Amino acid sequence: MEILIWFVFGLQMLLAAIVIIGAIFWIFVMLFLVLGYVPWVPTTGKEAKTMLDLTEVKEGETVLDLGCGMANMLIMAANNYGAKGIGYDINPALVVAANVHTRLKGVRKDVKVRYGDLTKVDIPQADVVTVYLYKEVNKILAPRLKAALPKGTRVVSRTFPFEMWALKEAVKSEKETYYLYEL
Repeated sequence: MEILIWFVFGLQMLLAAIVIIGAIFWIFVMLFLVLGYVPWVPTTGKEAKTMLDLTEVKEGETVLDLGCGMANMLIMAANNYGAKGIGYDINPALVVAANVHTRLKGVRKDVKVRYGDLTKVDIPQADVVTVYLYKEVNKILAPRLKAALPKGTRVVSRTFPFEMWALKEAVKSEKETYYLYEL
């Protein structure tokens, strides 16, 4: 009888551990996907190439990605264009994952990903800015970018335009439109 009690107790503890681990996993997934001003949607290689080609990023330039997620844009900028990269994300899980990703891709010395709220962080100097944010967030961000970055800085936005700025060029690619601006 005592063995049966210990067996049932052990099963209950195992079940409790599985439930707790499952709950932690789903909390992490939800933080990973929705924390911040916009949900995280990974940038594909094709999307990153389209955006970087549109800005005509050159070797040695600095690309700033606001809401950088896993840093796919910055990794491509470093690997394929010889650019430096700075990224900000409000999701701490994505910042950790992006820093691991840059290390695995061999660009850790060229790409820096930091935790920060893009509406509050100091905007670092950059030649190119990339964003994939809602129009409402772009409205908040626009005056900050104008004030912090020099004339001639190229800004590219995927899907959602900066409606308050004069458009330099728009490129349609499949279901997306990419908007290029020059400050």
